[in-house]
Amino acid sequence: MAGHLDTLAARAEGALDYARWAWFTEKAAALRRCTHVVVVPDPACGGGAARPLSCHVRGEPDCERTRSARLLHRFIETVEGYVDAHGRAVDGMARPAMLTLTVANVDQGLLGAAADQIQADFGRLRRRAIIAGGPCRWRWRERGPTGVRDGAPGHPCHEPIAADACLSPRCDPACPASGREGGSDHLASCDSGCPTRTGRRQSHCPTHVPRIIHPSGCPRGCPHAGHRRDRNCPAFRHDPVPGGLRALDITFNPDAYTWHPHLHALVDLPWLDWAELRDTWQASTCHRPGCRHGADPECGGSWMVWISSVPTDPEARQAALREVLKYVAKPAGIIDTDDPDVLGEFLWATRARRMVAGFGTLHRLGDPEFEPDAEGVLLRVGEMGVRVPTHCPHCGRPMGAADWGTPYEGDRWRAEHRSTGWVWHPPPEAAPTGWVP
Repeated sequence: MAGHLDTLAARAEGALDYARWAWFTEKAAALRRCTHVVVVPDPACGGGAARPLSCHVRGEPDCERTRSARLLHRFIETVEGYVDAHGRAVDGMARPAMLTLTVANVDQGLLGAAADQIQADFGRLRRRAIIAGGPCRWRWRERGPTGVRDGAPGHPCHEPIAADACLSPRCDPACPASGREGGSDHLASCDSGCPTRTGRRQSHCPTHVPRIIHPSGCPRGCPHAGHRRDRNCPAFRHDPVPGGLRALDITFNPDAYTWHPHLHALVDLPWLDWAELRDTWQASTCHRPGCRHGADPECGGSWMVWISSVPTDPEARQAALREVLKYVAKPAGIIDTDDPDVLGEFLWATRARRMVAGFGTLHRLGDPEFEPDAEGVLLRVGEMGVRVPTHCPHCGRPMGAADWGTPYEGDRWRAEHRSTGWVWHPPPEAAPTGWVP
């Protein structure tokens, strides 16, 4: 990676692009220095503590795993629930759900603009009723996948109730509409005026007709009486999403040489139909004025989404959080290409970009990549500050700021990561002095 960055810096210098030349040169030097640790020696035992030097280059395995672990530690208590400084219990996510939101692939040279756009589109999605809360104005598409007119409201007053005799929403063996063996789905030959149509699908069994409450309109005594039947019930409202986090994932297709930016999110989401999320994301990603989105074949929005609920037990929540955050430290297909142009575009497009961001209850719990650990003692040597533990990880004795020696750099292979922290191993001839733990 450092060699590729040197190549990119030389190209930028030849093109008189001194901003890229300086940035790639700095990152190449940081990658080479990443094999070192800052050693803070303990003169009493000959060992000491070590602090790995982070290169802050996306895609470098060791630093990215450390960064992902910090993010997990930052978000996990908010997702599970915790007790604040005043002793008050703060609830975690009541109904966590995982989302994947995609857009079309883009060619080389367009990654930065595509990453900006998908993050802006997610901001537009957050302002919609399914996230921000409010009355639902969503309607099913005017025409379904078979070309039959639909266009009914997505959330009518009363949901249809399936007939008790029907064991599945597929055709009965005696159904003539399917034209196939019994148990198969309806085809387009099903009459569009079929009384089993609910505005959502045509796969209800026509032999065992489902019972629909108030099929000819709500009576006077119904609390929904009087409102129009061609739109959602005014009483139907989406609950606001209390909070969540999203992670930007960027993959590279080496066969087509295209970029695929997409988002993974873990949100505290009330119940949401997949089709409603699909249509809302399509509307959020379409930038064509006057477009009717699903009813317009020239709609430029993206409809490919995925949604899954997460069990509420702590282990499942932690697994879901790890699944979302792992994509930050896994630039799939980018490092493996061994192409300086691909690596350079990825690093330049993601520089100073917040790849993980929280909102709502998870707001301002962002990327701790450049933050020091909260624990330990800050030891200052001139203008350099090194955070060291309160106990020597090599021998275990209590340590103050005055007990440590002068920091210096050493090879990372001589350091070992233990549960007590990074340990610097003394040379074989060094032996601990009088203090015995």
